[in-house]
Order: sequence, then structure tokens, then C-alpha cells
Amino acid sequence: MSAKRIAFLALALALALVAAAIALWPRPAPRPPGPPIAAQTPTEVRAERPRRPRATRPRPPAPEIREAAVSPQAPQAQAPVPTRVEQLATTVLAAAVRHDWMVIDEQETPCPPQQIRIVYDAPSDLGGYTKGAYFEPLGPGPTESATEVNGLMLCEGSSFLYRGFEAYYRADRGQWDVFPFPVIE
Repeated sequence: MSAKRIAFLALALALALVAAAIALWPRPAPRPPGPPIAAQTPTEVRAERPRRPRATRPRPPAPEIREAAVSPQAPQAQAPVPTRVEQLATTVLAAAVRHDWMVIDEQETPCPPQQIRIVYDAPSDLGGYTKGAYFEPLGPGPTESATEVNGLMLCEGSSFLYRGFEAYYRADRGQWDVFPFPVIE
């Protein structure tokens, strides 16, 4: 067989396969009679499609709005103002957590906030700690009139570090300024 004849047979076979594929290709179902699609308006097209029922959920009841009766003699409830002693404890704890002043190991793993204890006199077991320093003298214990306090932070359950702090009450701002010892840079 010559090369021309083989090429011709291969071309004829390819055309036969294409014709068979076209003949076997699925055709779309015939469209029901009606106006041409271009002539339909969007509402007519929407009307032809069957609607699926929506799942209905019960709606929560509307909130009832009531006006509070305010009596001129009735005192208004206000949030209690923390005492100066409570402010000091909160400020020391917040600063210790925010700046990781209390750690439990060399990798500087922070002490959990619920384990930080604040004291104003030196415990007898400070010799068992690996690291630590504080300002002398410790105290006095905070009072409502105290303006300067030296204290000590301990991490309960850890004997790695204790850290001193000094606190100054700023009456002009009504808050405490807290500084750790030794100074952390």
C-alpha cells in the first residue's frame, strides 16, 4: 500500500468518526410552543419557572420596648467606683500581665494572671527563688490615703522569679503609676 493511500484511508476514518459523534450527540429537548424568548418580559419568564417552596422559620417575637419611669427622688444606679487599694491591685496586675513582668522560667514563659500574688512585706521563703529583687523598705500596705507604695509580685507555684515594684498615686489623674524593679528594658 502506498503512503498516499494510507493517509487517505486515515482521513476517511477520521471523518467517519466525526460524523458518528455528531449523529450520537444528545440534542436538547424541543421547546414548548410559546412566544419567542426575546419577546418575553422578565416577569413572564419568572412566571414560567415553577417556584420552590421556602423553608419558613418562626420569627422571634419583637422586643417589647418600655420606657423606664424615672422618679426624681429615686437615685440612679451607678457602677461602684473602685477604692484606691483596689485600683492599685488592678493596675499592678494589668501591668504585670501586659508587659510579662512575671515569668516562670528562663524561656520567659509568663505567669498565669490568676497566679500572680501581690504582697507588701517580704515573705520568709525568698531564699528559695532563682531570681528576684525589690525596693527596700517594702510597704507600707496600701490605704485610701497612701500615695507611695513598694510591693512585691510573686507567681504562686513557681520559685523562679519574684519582682518588686514601686507605685505612685497621681491625684491629678486619679490613678496609680507602677514601675517594676529591676527596670526592664
